[in-house]
Amino acid sequence: MSTKITRALWIAVGAYLSGVVVLATSVFWWDLNGAALGRQPVRVLSSDLSFIMDCKDREASALEDPIEEFLRHESFDVLNLAKVQRSHIRSSALLVQIIGLDSARRLVRFEAPHSPNNVTRLQGHYFVGLRTPPPTQRAPELEDALLNFATERLQCGGRQVIRQENGVDVADLYESEIRRVKELIFAPVQRTVR
Repeated sequence: MSTKITRALWIAVGAYLSGVVVLATSVFWWDLNGAALGRQPVRVLSSDLSFIMDCKDREASALEDPIEEFLRHESFDVLNLAKVQRSHIRSSALLVQIIGLDSARRLVRFEAPHSPNNVTRLQGHYFVGLRTPPPTQRAPELEDALLNFATERLQCGGRQVIRQENGVDVADLYESEIRRVKELIFAPVQRTVR
């Protein structure tokens, strides 16, 4: 393996161990002798704004209604996917999964994974993300409103605030995501006759 590749691998391992997220622009495959077999490009659709909302002393069910109200007040169509899943199958993939989509095709997500009861450091973490159509179209008023809602209205902590950019090269990924979300939000309600 070349010195450059070895150095890159050690940097990636060091970044991983220190908790830094590394996004690669390409994935390389090597045979057992270290010869590059091919290169597969990787495209990543990032959130324009993302942060962790810490609400350790609050039940998730107590936060769902205020989150939905906030998004509706900001003119978003809202789907509480976790609530829908719980009503049909008594469980959901995520503890909280609230999705909002507005007429400008901006997408907001509030998500919280299930965490074991005996691992308190993982409880009460909600992941909040905002995406706009690529190339990134900053929405500073909405970004501030999301952060203020989390910290002031819900009185939760906000940390690991990250702002990223998307180029036009991931527009098709965004369109795919928007189509999927529209199908979820605007799908006709299917009623069963008993």
